[in-house]
Amino acid sequence: MSYEQALNALLAIDGVEESTMMKTPCLRYKGSFLAMMFEKEDALIIKVSPERVNELVSRGVGGEFNFTKKRFKEWVLTP
Repeated sequence: MSYEQALNALLAIDGVEESTMMKTPCLRYKGSFLAMMFEKEDALIIKVSPERVNELVSRGVGGEFNFTKKRFKEWVLTP
């Protein structure tokens, strides 16, 4: 699935809308951050539970997001 296809599928869900965060386009669900592309790493950032972040990182399918040298415990980078 391409990014554009995923974007369109998510925008079809009630409560999901396009917005910005850190001057970057993102998706929000009922006003809360959901996901955005992180061009610097060519990755998608998604917000999930801290447990899910740890699981994805330990399985090697995601990476920690440390944009400000501080780990965002609910954000995971997915290539």
